[in-house]
Amino acid sequence: MTVQELANIGKPDVPAQYMVRGHHDQQLAMAVAEPIPAIDPRRCGAAADEASKLRSALESWGIFHLSNHGIEATMMDGMMSASREFFWRPLEDKQRDVLHVFTKKCGRVKDDLLQAMAKLLDLDNDDYFVDQLGEKAETNVRCSYYPQCPRPELVCGLKPHCDGTVLTILMVDDSVGGLQVLRDGVWWDVPIVPRTLLVIIGDQTEIMSNGFFKSPVHRVMTNAKKEKLSVALDYSVDHEREIEPLPQLINEKRPALYMKS
Repeated sequence: MTVQELANIGKPDVPAQYMVRGHHDQQLAMAVAEPIPAIDPRRCGAAADEASKLRSALESWGIFHLSNHGIEATMMDGMMSASREFFWRPLEDKQRDVLHVFTKKCGRVKDDLLQAMAKLLDLDNDDYFVDQLGEKAETNVRCSYYPQCPRPELVCGLKPHCDGTVLTILMVDDSVGGLQVLRDGVWWDVPIVPRTLLVIIGDQTEIMSNGFFKSPVHRVMTNAKKEKLSVALDYSVDHEREIEPLPQLINEKRPALYMKS
């Protein structure tokens, strides 16, 4: 039985296969005293304070909101609507067009971010991270649906994990939260900021940056009153390529933290 079918039945109990052992023992998330960073990518190249904010976000959080990203509100609404339809009926041609355009726009956002990240590390080539993706770089679109859950204290929408990618661009519902990030042993709620995108750094970037940029552990919590939708674009290096820390970022004080993989 699918998650959608279970949600339609409205059973008060949660099937055993969806329960997370020890989930209720995990540390509760804090009300965020220090908000998840919000970055304006159009200011990073010209404003030192914005570039400093981006560097701090990459080094200490590994996750940040992206405002002024160039994707229209109507496009974001259309993509969220298309993702909702995805779970209930086949995508129509018009909705496929929305997905294509949204993916293309996010690809430009990704390239701009990777170039900004290379500049922060003073790399010789601003396109280093872009080039590392390779000609056969993988882009995966994930539409996730989390129905109302009668026992949210027993169910994790998505278990704690790190993304094994270069980075993920995430668009979430403006009406309900649930994403949490682990920092310094504490789970922090990621607040809702309408019309922004969320960027999550992946393991591949942490390896290539020799640990300067962090791939955060994160999870998704369920909600007893509201369903939740999200659209994620995962960007990964060509699977035929090996990755390793950039030699320029290795020295006596900071040896290579990762092996070639």
